[in-house]
Amino acid sequence: CIVQMAFACEQANHHPEIYQVYNRLKIDLTTHDAGCQVTQKDLDLARAIEAVAQKQATAWADNDASAGCRLVGTPW
Repeated sequence: CIVQMAFACEQANHHPEIYQVYNRLKIDLTTHDAGCQVTQKDLDLARAIEAVAQKQATAWADNDASAGCRLVGTPW
């Protein structure tokens, strides 16, 4: 799941702070060049990450063992 999200970040040429500890994942999206404000670039990347998470959650719900992660909840 994290690897797929990282690919979305790389594709957007945007690199958020990602924290993964045990079964928790936190992603901080801000644009440093904009004074650490949330920009359209952040919102677009959040949508891309959400799409990855939803795809993984659907695969997990269908008992697809290759899904590799499970969506518990998202802040957006």
